[in-house]
Amino acid sequence: MIELDVNGRRHRVEAPGDTPLLYVLRNDLQLNGAKFGCGLGQCGACTVMVDGQAIFSCITPIGAIEGRRVRTVEGLGTVEKPGPMQRAFIEEQAAQCGYCIPGMMMRAQALLEAKPGASDADVRKALAPHLCRCRYSDAQWDEAQGAVYGKETVLCGGLPIVAGRRVHYGRVDPAGARHVFLREGVLAGKLRAKCDFLDRLAELREEIGALEHKLRRPGGLWSEEAVLEFFEKTIPPEIHTAKAFHAWRQDHGDRLMLTTADVVLEDLDALGIDEFPDSLEHGDQEYAVYYQAAPGERDDGVTFGVHVDQLPGLPDWLPGWGVEGNRWERVETFIRSLPKDLRRACQPVAETADGFVDRWRDAPPDGPFEKALSTYLRERTNLPVEPRDFDDSKLPPHLVTKIWVCDDEGGELAFGADVAALKRRLAGHLRERFEAAANDVWERRGLKTWDGDALPERAETSAGTVFPALFDEGSAVGVRAFSDEAEARQAHRGGCVRLLMLAQPDQVAYTKKRFPLGMMAKVELPRLGVGGTSMEDLLALAAEGALGSPVPRSPEAFQAAAAKAKGGWHDAATRIGRALDESLDHLAEIRRWLDAKRGDRNHSPVVRDLDEQLAWLLRGRFAWRAGFARLADYPRHFKAIRSRLGRIASLPLVKDLEKSERFRALWEPWLREWSARPDDPRLWDHGWQLEEFRISLFAPDVPVVGKVSEKKLAAERFGR
Repeated sequence: MIELDVNGRRHRVEAPGDTPLLYVLRNDLQLNGAKFGCGLGQCGACTVMVDGQAIFSCITPIGAIEGRRVRTVEGLGTVEKPGPMQRAFIEEQAAQCGYCIPGMMMRAQALLEAKPGASDADVRKALAPHLCRCRYSDAQWDEAQGAVYGKETVLCGGLPIVAGRRVHYGRVDPAGARHVFLREGVLAGKLRAKCDFLDRLAELREEIGALEHKLRRPGGLWSEEAVLEFFEKTIPPEIHTAKAFHAWRQDHGDRLMLTTADVVLEDLDALGIDEFPDSLEHGDQEYAVYYQAAPGERDDGVTFGVHVDQLPGLPDWLPGWGVEGNRWERVETFIRSLPKDLRRACQPVAETADGFVDRWRDAPPDGPFEKALSTYLRERTNLPVEPRDFDDSKLPPHLVTKIWVCDDEGGELAFGADVAALKRRLAGHLRERFEAAANDVWERRGLKTWDGDALPERAETSAGTVFPALFDEGSAVGVRAFSDEAEARQAHRGGCVRLLMLAQPDQVAYTKKRFPLGMMAKVELPRLGVGGTSMEDLLALAAEGALGSPVPRSPEAFQAAAAKAKGGWHDAATRIGRALDESLDHLAEIRRWLDAKRGDRNHSPVVRDLDEQLAWLLRGRFAWRAGFARLADYPRHFKAIRSRLGRIASLPLVKDLEKSERFRALWEPWLREWSARPDDPRLWDHGWQLEEFRISLFAPDVPVVGKVSEKKLAAERFGR
């Protein structure tokens, strides 16, 4: 049994004499002010006073202090009435984490009792063993708590007492907490409340982001530091929590509404923003303009947004002008792409580019960019600069204007840089939309007789020019408007023939039963042409022949033609049968020649040319697509082929090859188009013109139909 005097009270404890005083104070006497830190007498957290001297209670055995006066932090005062030393620590906010404070107080008390006039140096020396190191790190905004929290690590005597404890950072470092609050809470918009100023901030961020893409300076205008500086100046310095901020914002929210000047450090008026419009007007159309600074991406640079209904009216050359803001760079690139002699005459390039840009500033383009630039350079240099002298492949991708075509819902239909190619790609879609709009007025279905008004060859609608026509529905006839004249002409032809067949079923049945075909034609008919030739097509041709020409465009004209047609069915069928019989006779000879020469290398160009000619003449449904008049004339084409073969046999082959080279320069471009679009009637007329030109070259003894002009054929844009 050992007797201790602690804080003026005597205590008897049952413990061995070598028991550390700290254990007895905490475990037996419930005096928890002294803390266990290192257990080695190094950190000072366990410091108490014995007879006025500061000692480490964790290494002091109770047997060594029996009968001596022990004083702990509880002996300095109470919570209700703290002593002078305790009040001083509170008033000076000397506490850090609080763990080591009791030991510090006891050593400071011992110093001042021994030396009331202790200097600052004396205090620092006495407290040196007690100064624990509290380190704070990883300060982050906690959106859920609406405050900044960090991690605290406490070291005493170099030993960690607390590691990574989460603490309210504003109580440790208010200035640091405010900085994190402004950057991660306010600037990042993580305040868990709807704030008008944050909506405004988002609008400005989007607005400035768009300007950065226009100027090709992503991240180059928006200044986070400028925004942060604005909030630092505007929001009171003591605010670092969401609660305090929202309380202040209720009366001062209008002060937080930023302007462009608050988020950008540069003068935007000096950057030429007006030269990068958000829309472009041309004629009566307005096209959206989008900007993207994303090298390597498909939409890098300038993109025109075009609704599908605007595409037909968009000039192929308009995107070549870009926008005014990048025109100087475009001009400079084109000038530097010129051949050396022309490029040298344009020096200095910058000054020359300035002149062109000034000339076209605020002036609407009226033609291809290359043409306007070459005209300007010819005037400036007196040299023959032509549009073809520029090398547009030198344009960097961001200067190649793209076209984005959208539908009614804003979905993408096509994307590219070639307007003409986009029009071709979407031709079917464009035609469907155009015709759907026009047919709100024109379309009728299920007609057995023509009881309506006359059909003009063309008509103007709100959708544009259309071509009304009858069309064959099989068991009936309809009326609709077509966007293409050639397609309308073929449809109307078929519609009139179907009407006649519906009006004169007896003539159809009789002609079908007694169609005047020779034995060879009857045998060959199922395999004549691609997919064979049907009796239905021959009957339709007979009806066309009986109906006569021109094709009626009104009910009255049709009735008159139908009345005359009753006696013409047999004659028309006879002409068709005679043409097929004669054509088959010629074909047999032609095919024998081809079979004999197919392996002959010298004759291979001729064989190829004849194969292609026969593929055109005997294409799928060739009889109907040729029409009554042309089918009746088919033997002439095969006679011309045989005439050519006779000349090859009697004259040097080189003469035929020379003519072939001349002909194929016109034939091959058309053949490629027709092979890709064999059902497009816009190509057929040009094909027949080429056929007449072929006859005039290779079989001059065979008469041609109409005038044949090689120059006209070369200049014609077929299929457009």
